[in-house]
Amino acid sequence: MSLTKFITSSRKTTGNSLPHGGRASGISDEMRLADVAFEGDALVARFLNGSIISVDLNHYPRLQQATPVQRKKWRLIGKGLGVHWENLDEDLSVENLLFASARAMR
Repeated sequence: MSLTKFITSSRKTTGNSLPHGGRASGISDEMRLADVAFEGDALVARFLNGSIISVDLNHYPRLQQATPVQRKKWRLIGKGLGVHWENLDEDLSVENLLFASARAMR
């Protein structure tokens, strides 16, 4: 590829890419996570726009097997695009939560 073609191609993708080749998420600011909690056998996710979804923990074996204390040790990542449990080595994205919730509604 010539340098000119590379620069042109690079400019076209700059707005859609993150450093090191990552892709920017199509999730709107309103659909970013605000909080997560656990109720019984479900993970409850609350979004910045006020919407709430509940996902059965059977979709996430690590969380299902974790103690309540371990589940409470989470932090938002990617400005609310996901949630991370360091002690469980578990990351969930908004896309994953929405997909699991939609799949459960079928």
